[in-house]
Amino acid sequence: MAVWRWAIARPVATLMAMGVLVWAGLFSLRTLPVGLLPALDPPVLTVVTTLPGASPEAIDQLLAPPLTQALRTVRGVEEITARSGDEAAVVVLRFRWGTGLDAAREQVHQRLDALPLPPGAGRPQVLRFDPQQLPMMEVSLAGPGDPVQRARQVREVLLPRLEAVPGVAAASLRGAPEERVEVVLDAAALRRHGLAPGQVQAAVAAAAATVPAGAVAGGDGARRWPVEVEGGFDHLDDLERVVVGLSSPVAVVPPGPVPGLQTPERGAIPEPGAAGDTPVAASPGMEGSRDGTPDRPDGAPGRGGAPGRRPAPVLAGAVPVRLADVATVTVRRDPPPDVERLNGRDGLGLVIYQEPGANTVSVSRGVREALAGGLAALPGWEATVTYDAGLLVERAVRGVGQSLLVGSLLAVAILWLFLRRGRAVAVVAVAIPISACATLAAMHLAGMTLNVMSLGGLALSAGVLVDQAIVVLESIAHRHRQGLPPREAAEAGTAEVAAAVAGSTVTNLIVFLPVLFLGGLAGQLFHDLAVTNALAQAASLLVAVTVVPVLAAWWLDEPVPLPAKASRAQASSPPATGPVPATGAVPAPGPAEGPAPWAVGHPGPDGAGTSATTLVVPPLPRPFEACLARPAVTLVAALVLVAASVPAAARLGTEFLPAVDERAVDVTVTLPQGSSLAATTAALERVEAAVLRLPGVETVVVRAGGSAWPGMAGAQNQGLVRVQLAEGAGSSAAWAERIRRRLDGARDPGLDRLGAQVTVQPRNLWADVGAGAPVVELALRAEDPATLAEAAAQARRVLAGMPGLADVAVDLDPTAPRLLVRVDAAAAAGYGLAPAQVGQQLRLALAGEAVARARVDGRWLPVVLRTAGMPARGNLPAVTGAGPSGAGSSAAPAGPAPAGDQGARPALGAGVGQLPLAGGTGWTRLNDVATVRPDATPAALVRRDGWLSATVTARVDGTDLGTAVTRARQRVAAALPPGAAVAPAGTAVLMEEGFATLVPAALGALLLIYMAMAAQFESLVHPLLMMVTLPLALVGAVAGLAVTGYPIGLTAVMGGIVLAGIAVNNGIVLVDAARRYRAEGLAPAAAIRQAWRRRLRPVLMTALTTLLGSLPMVLAPGRGSELEVPLAAVLVGGLFTSTALTLVVLPCAWLVVETRRRPGAPSRP
Repeated sequence: MAVWRWAIARPVATLMAMGVLVWAGLFSLRTLPVGLLPALDPPVLTVVTTLPGASPEAIDQLLAPPLTQALRTVRGVEEITARSGDEAAVVVLRFRWGTGLDAAREQVHQRLDALPLPPGAGRPQVLRFDPQQLPMMEVSLAGPGDPVQRARQVREVLLPRLEAVPGVAAASLRGAPEERVEVVLDAAALRRHGLAPGQVQAAVAAAAATVPAGAVAGGDGARRWPVEVEGGFDHLDDLERVVVGLSSPVAVVPPGPVPGLQTPERGAIPEPGAAGDTPVAASPGMEGSRDGTPDRPDGAPGRGGAPGRRPAPVLAGAVPVRLADVATVTVRRDPPPDVERLNGRDGLGLVIYQEPGANTVSVSRGVREALAGGLAALPGWEATVTYDAGLLVERAVRGVGQSLLVGSLLAVAILWLFLRRGRAVAVVAVAIPISACATLAAMHLAGMTLNVMSLGGLALSAGVLVDQAIVVLESIAHRHRQGLPPREAAEAGTAEVAAAVAGSTVTNLIVFLPVLFLGGLAGQLFHDLAVTNALAQAASLLVAVTVVPVLAAWWLDEPVPLPAKASRAQASSPPATGPVPATGAVPAPGPAEGPAPWAVGHPGPDGAGTSATTLVVPPLPRPFEACLARPAVTLVAALVLVAASVPAAARLGTEFLPAVDERAVDVTVTLPQGSSLAATTAALERVEAAVLRLPGVETVVVRAGGSAWPGMAGAQNQGLVRVQLAEGAGSSAAWAERIRRRLDGARDPGLDRLGAQVTVQPRNLWADVGAGAPVVELALRAEDPATLAEAAAQARRVLAGMPGLADVAVDLDPTAPRLLVRVDAAAAAGYGLAPAQVGQQLRLALAGEAVARARVDGRWLPVVLRTAGMPARGNLPAVTGAGPSGAGSSAAPAGPAPAGDQGARPALGAGVGQLPLAGGTGWTRLNDVATVRPDATPAALVRRDGWLSATVTARVDGTDLGTAVTRARQRVAAALPPGAAVAPAGTAVLMEEGFATLVPAALGALLLIYMAMAAQFESLVHPLLMMVTLPLALVGAVAGLAVTGYPIGLTAVMGGIVLAGIAVNNGIVLVDAARRYRAEGLAPAAAIRQAWRRRLRPVLMTALTTLLGSLPMVLAPGRGSELEVPLAAVLVGGLFTSTALTLVVLPCAWLVVETRRRPGAPSRP
């Protein structure tokens, strides 16, 4: 039994089944995961390998080549980029789209496991980029109190609340000062007790270690008790009392009581001058004997004490030396490693990450509620959400949903305009909500998400959803007018067009088949749109053959009156003998006044006719008759119009993806390599002051330092000023230009002195998700550094002089400053030192070493051990047992210092050279065993596929991205020196790959449309006539993009694919009707005229419902839905011109083809 017969026989069951679909759709709407975009999975793997202490040159020689060579054999790799920096090599593998990253990751691990690495290199880590791992919310905080107190309040009040929100994976704090327990070793005390820094470091680390010692059995043997030797420090007192060694075995006088220090507890190990119990600091080792007299330069105890206080000499080797004897223990508060400012005030930043698969909108709402509750417990605090992915998703989804609602209402209004019957409009309109709910339920079962693309596919199909219902309802109404009862009319009318609407639905759906097989970013981006649109149209077909017949059988009790002329024309029209197109047949209006009608059986001017039937065919309106009188001229004019649209399309230019306005502007400030965080902060504050008071600015957030956030990698010489705009302030692009002019017009001399490079860009969504930034990006390659530097200079010069480009930058860092210490191995051996030991002690003096953890005020803090700072030469303790003299004693620079540091670096090198070193045979200075000189090193070395590489970027200004990339590449290639090459990179590569996949998909869609129609009509010629609408649609598509101001991008090409499946229905309507009239014996001219009049109203109705259903996405796109504006513009413009021109051009093409197929027929009507 056919489904419509079952539905008509069981109307209540049918309506209940539709009710279940509606309930399932509404339930799915509440439970479907919500995101901004479909899940994007860039085919990129990153391998990070560390080699402590290695410079970029060493990393480039020792790590990068073997890693690159080994990973080149991994299947599917398209490009390998190796970046050699300080102590680490980062190798980025870019695979072909469609490569299985799980299998590729396994191959990478196999290659790395078999790769021999240099001694000391860490185990390589393989990372996979996931846009979902980016922060989903960023919050800036400002409150009362000192920085440490503010950070403690946030950690104790806000962080626990935020991390307890369902769906939150982690919450981290930015801009908080760091606390640590610092142990500063006194070189004089160490020398006096015969200890080296390494011994103290090992002793503290050993005291902090917890050692499992096995287990013992209980008395009954039924239970085992693990034994563990507990380490660690619950108080600073425990740390100060750690025994770090024994005194030198010489005769010394034990010290008496030291004022201000407590007496050791009973039973404690005797110690010289026990440290106090203060929880923050212990007294340092005193220079001199423990009775308060100073030591002599040779290290012997002083002898100037009071007579009654001198005990008998003892061997110092029998006296343990505690940490308090040789070091000062303090709690130190370091400046934060990153900077966070809010509206000109120092503040803190919160970065919140969500769990994979969590509902972004729900997590965002939960975080905002928890944040509000936490701030209620912190008086005087203010918080500003500077980035909220959930709010952006919510606004984007709401905007697309509003477009869907408005488009549906406009489609219903068009139905009312044509049908003028409330019941008929209600029967057709009910298809939209039921189809939408069924689509949502299917999306839930398919595991899809609600995002801009999936909802956009549903919104774009709003006008198409009623087409099948219109066809079925018109057929049922026609049968009802012929005298059949409502139930029989519903069954007969549906049976008559069921195959036709199914075939037409297949024609509409088949265009999405190539999209489902697309690879690359385009396939991942548009997959949801294609699937949702296909599901919606399939659901509308189901509704058309079930719900519409049931409701028509109930509601069509009263006949729909037709004008008398239309009724006679309807009665005399031939029955349908072939498939009926999806746009269906709706009663045609009465004949218009015009020239004398042509009659079948009475030959007209074309000489063709038959006497089998007498049917009066009224003429068309005069403009259309004029075109039919000269079909060849009309076709040539149409061809010229289509040809003119091709160069017009070329002038539109190309882009990757349209910009999404996030109502924020990012001002990036970059200082020269080696700049301090304080200098970077000073430059950022100058930019902050320039934009803070601008009207329309809501908040200004300043960030700098080591933490990473979307769109910027943390570094001390880089910072970001994020300008958040107020509601209604204007577009981000306009504000970026305004801020750019303000900074250029009132250039701060302080920025020039600091060497700051300032770049202003609207906040870029695509860079955040790994899809590239809309900038010109070219990769320069060369075999040697000199050629690469020359190529970079030439590329910068060429791009700086090109119109349409601005803010040219090259990532080829000149050098980063450093002090180079070259150890004299022979001189160091004289003091019992190896070069590695010199490096270890130097690191301990400058950076320190974390050796343990200690509890302070209930908080566990790291214990960092370091030797005393760089003393002046005259303040160094006396050195005994000097080794070979003259071994690198000069600290003067051995080479030229970089510009700007000629005065500072020699003094800095001299200061480092004064650091004391402890050797096996005595103490010495660094200058006595090594040469310290200022030097410069590349901040990083980058290789692409083995070639040294640098990237030059430029902001596009006043032109399209595709044209800018093409021109920039050509001009740079012409200016490069021999041995250098240039290739597109970044967004340009993604754009090329996207067009390379979408354009063949569009051609495949056209081929599938032709094959589907050829199979449906059993003709190879007539489908070509039906496809005449497609080049006519091109004219409107180009006009739509031109009016909206968008170049041709991936979304516009996708719009062309959707347009092809819809626009061809106009041709199907006319050609199918003309074929049927021709089969009844009408002449070609009479057949096409009758088809034109018979199908005019359904063509206009279906075209207008689809056009107006998509129009809201063009005229009033919601925030975040700008991605689909080019798609909707192509659809609206293409439908308008294809519908209007098809009514003129297609009849002329029909006449030309049909008269040539019958040689006896005249060439003109």
